Amino acid sequence: LRQAPGHIQADIQDWIRAALHPFPESRKRRKECESRIFAWMAPRMKDRVPEENSRGQCLDLQELFQELNQTHFEGRLQAMVRWSPRVGGLSTHQELRTEEGARHLITISRAYDGSDVPKVAVAGVLFHEMCHIAVPPRPGRGAKRMVHHKEFRVAERQFPGWLQWREWEKNHLARRVRRLSRLLTTSH
Repeated sequence: LRQAPGHIQADIQDWIRAALHPFPESRKRRKECESRIFAWMAPRMKDRVPEENSRGQCLDLQELFQELNQTHFEGRLQAMVRWSPRVGGLSTHQELRTEEGARHLITISRAYDGSDVPKVAVAGVLFHEMCHIAVPPRPGRGAKRMVHHKEFRVAERQFPGWLQWREWEKNHLARRVRRLSRLLTTSH
């Protein structure tokens, strides 16, 4: 967006102002700005699929994806899987629109990539993201979507190592992210 023309940058600033300081017509203004911003971005984002980088220090996410897919989803899921290019952050599932149709991209946080991370923890977070494909979001109130609805939670708990994954995440994930962040800042 730094290379955006002046009128798009002005729309971005107006959109932020309208979001942070709502006024009677701010919703309409936000929608107008949003429409122009996305219209400008659309041709630049078309077919822009992030690089797949599934090999980590200890595990290949693509191999783990295939294993989980065969065991728990009857091999019916298709997705690109990759380690996050950033140290911290969340693991995510995205549905990308391309000319060939929708493609799923699962990105796993680098905090899970290490020899001290049990395989069940990596498999748990990957299984969770795979559930987003198998059990899609439902409509919620207004324009919101319910992503972690009851059916999703039931599906997620079918993972045999669910408790071990959640326990590891609760006790170790935040500390790993902090440690990795410190290592990154001291190495630069």
